[in-house]
Amino acid sequence: MSTYDVTSGETVSGIVLTDSDHMNVYRGGVAVNITLRNLSDLGSHSWLQVFNSGIVSETKVSSGGHVNLPGGSAYKTTISSGASMSVFSSGAVANINTIKKGGLVSVYSSGSVNSTTISAGGSLWISSESTANNTTISSGGSMSISSESTANNTTVNSGGKLQVYAGATANSTTVNSSGYLIVSSGGTATEIVENGGEVVENVGATVTFRPNTFSNLVLYGYDAVATVHSGTTANVTTISSGGRLEVYSGGRAIRTTVSTGGDLYVHSGGETNVTTISSGAGMNVFSGGTANGITVSSGGIFGIGGGTANVTTVSTGGELYVHSGGRVFSTTVYDGARMWISSGAVASNTTISSGDNLYVHSGGTASGITVSSGASFNLYSGGTANGLILQNGISMGIDAGETADSATVSAGASMVISSGGTARAIMENGGYVEFKTGATATFAANTFSGVTVSSAC
Repeated sequence: MSTYDVTSGETVSGIVLTDSDHMNVYRGGVAVNITLRNLSDLGSHSWLQVFNSGIVSETKVSSGGHVNLPGGSAYKTTISSGASMSVFSSGAVANINTIKKGGLVSVYSSGSVNSTTISAGGSLWISSESTANNTTISSGGSMSISSESTANNTTVNSGGKLQVYAGATANSTTVNSSGYLIVSSGGTATEIVENGGEVVENVGATVTFRPNTFSNLVLYGYDAVATVHSGTTANVTTISSGGRLEVYSGGRAIRTTVSTGGDLYVHSGGETNVTTISSGAGMNVFSGGTANGITVSSGGIFGIGGGTANVTTVSTGGELYVHSGGRVFSTTVYDGARMWISSGAVASNTTISSGDNLYVHSGGTASGITVSSGASFNLYSGGTANGLILQNGISMGIDAGETADSATVSAGASMVISSGGTARAIMENGGYVEFKTGATATFAANTFSGVTVSSAC
């Protein structure tokens, strides 16, 4: 074991510390191009300690090596697998650091690190009122901050992770595609730039976002998740094979394609415009969310759970589910598609074509529905249909517990109201209407081919 003491006015260079070798750099001392590594498997460690006003530069630390900064400065330090560095006390500063796979840097007791790059498998821990500035986290790298510590100007790249724990603050963090930022309860993250990565805001966390627009993002695979919060816009996004896009309050997604295995979720206050849902893909709009201009292709599934959808087209083989609290306006359902309206849901201005199926369950409401020839409209007990237009070839029954208001029965169409069923303000427009004993039926005045049909008929 060798010990090196570098004191005031001394400069040493090119020394290799192995096994249990130690080097102490004191005030005014300088050590350049020092290498720490272990040559034996006996569990020994080589050490480099830098005290107040000591300086080390271009240090390379391999497995078993450790650098301590209780008060000095380090420049251009590389920490490799099995190596570590500790930066502690208010006078300790490490600048331009590289943390490689398996390397660890711990900063605590008011220490600081600047311009650090964390590579795959490297780790940086910031705690106890310490500071990290201008950090880049690459794929497989991770950084955590806690205990009244602060991270400024952090970039989280694909596969990188930044976690902000209670009492810690991250300012001006950019989360790039497939990067990951999680803010725990009691943690704070300000001026976040979402650039295709995922930001998780736990209950009790404080977060703010800087406006940003990103384009042409491809989310492929189960680890490919992007979030869009307030002020962020996602343009021309493609989602598939386990990928997921989450749109939160104040966020927008424009011209999104959801392909096989992909998912798009729109949360309260979020908005999407011009979305295509392909076979094997899914989209859900939750309470308070809005979706405009949706196309559901064959095999695609679109769910409205308390949110609103405007101008939706459901193509052959597509499915649309409107759950409690959901509202859909101006929907066109084409041949072979299906649409369900559950209790507490409302559908307005819907056109269903030949071969289509529309189901209105108990507590559901359908308004302004045009049922074309060959389509199937199914109204269940407790369901309500307002402003139906039954076209040529459509036969519809209103059974016990079902209600239809302001229905128009066109030439070639028919409506039969059974006992216990209710149809109010029926407009006979050349079609056939029959109401059985025990049914409730009223008619609206109308004229066709010179004949006036009123409630007296």
